Amino acid sequence: KQVLGRDLYELVYNDLDFQYEHEYFGLQYTDFHSVRYWIDPTKPLKKQIKKKMPGPPYTFRFVVKFFSSEPDTYLKEELTCYLYVQQLKADIAAGKLVVNDEEKAAELAALVVQSEEGDFDPNKHNLAFVSQFHFLPEEKQTEEFEVMVFEEYQKLAERNLTPSLCEKMYLNKVKYLDNYGVDMHKVQGKDDRTYQLGLTPAGILVYDGDEKIGFFYWQRISKIAFNRASLKIVVSEDDAQGAQQDHTFVFKLADPRTCKHLWRCAVEHHSFFRLVQPKAPPGKAKQLLRLRSRFYHSFRTETSLVQANQFGTSQRRSARFERKPSTRHSCRPSFARADADRQLHHRRTDRRAEPAAAASGDSLRVVPVDNSSGDSQPIKSGPETIETKAIIIAAGIPEENDDDVQEAEQKLVVEAASPQASPSRSVAMATKLPLPQISPVRSATGGSPLPSPSALANYSS
Repeated sequence: KQVLGRDLYELVYNDLDFQYEHEYFGLQYTDFHSVRYWIDPTKPLKKQIKKKMPGPPYTFRFVVKFFSSEPDTYLKEELTCYLYVQQLKADIAAGKLVVNDEEKAAELAALVVQSEEGDFDPNKHNLAFVSQFHFLPEEKQTEEFEVMVFEEYQKLAERNLTPSLCEKMYLNKVKYLDNYGVDMHKVQGKDDRTYQLGLTPAGILVYDGDEKIGFFYWQRISKIAFNRASLKIVVSEDDAQGAQQDHTFVFKLADPRTCKHLWRCAVEHHSFFRLVQPKAPPGKAKQLLRLRSRFYHSFRTETSLVQANQFGTSQRRSARFERKPSTRHSCRPSFARADADRQLHHRRTDRRAEPAAAASGDSLRVVPVDNSSGDSQPIKSGPETIETKAIIIAAGIPEENDDDVQEAEQKLVVEAASPQASPSRSVAMATKLPLPQISPVRSATGGSPLPSPSALANYSS
């Protein structure tokens, strides 16, 4: 009963070894009406969740609460950047964060693959492998898109990017998306039409469907208040004569609790991104005399976090953590078939290339043996070393069908004939082919034909 929300936060921080920059994150739960709420660290935990969410057991999500406007610059902790990327990657895959530019989406996806798999390796990274990742909503992740991701991944191979550098590059690209860092809340206008208010680091966006129809900068908002299920926003602007004029906007929500939640989220965003230092809450005596809801945040502001990163001690210890791979799905069948056909083609190509490499050209090569000294001395011939009393004849004639390839791969080893044996008979026994089937082959460089097998008698001892 006495456990505060702060105690639950501390358990999570200790489990993640999260000591710095955890103010960007929060614990979230979903109530019976599918509305998401943040755990208040200053209030008793039981009071916040009792009869408001399914359980026990109770499920909380540790997610990004405040999206920095400059994440690649302001965030210094490697764990913070990693958790940011995980959150943004999940939002893009679920369609919550929309990437309209397909080329930029492919660049972001390639950075995800580079961070998890390292540099591109043609022996194991192919289109079928890339299709196992879930980058976009299913209807948008087409074969053409996966080909684009594969090509972008190949381009990154020459840069030797580490996972932490990939995450910085990812944040630098994703921060320019239209809906980056927007916390959406559904409201109703005076005309009874449904709108959405989006809380951002710079202010409050107003959406009519997917279209932006208004934007209230934090520095222009002079007041945010609620009364039952109505939220009031007062915006100050300068008129044509330069005089300041206030405009009041009123939005309705489903119930008072949802309205208070939106008001609290708006005040938290304004405090985190606009204030330099958090305001200290008043004493208990003054809190007893209050006539309306007031919120006093208990976290450091972004300005104070950035200053701590710039001027803080350099001896602080970074969090120790292990990166987890993305969930893989079954590969695309068309890519799997194409990869199998490609491997079969490579095997056939290699089989044709082997005899050609052994022959050092498309020719028939005969290496004579000089055994006049009686010693067995090796004779150097190109890249190979051939022992005496043996002649290597390698046929490197490329053919079109597999049967001819197998015939071209045969290596004919001709033993030096003994004085009692006929040279022609020795050749026929060694090759196991009729002598008339072996014809002279012209050398690759032109000129006279190389000796035929029947001419090997001249090199016999």
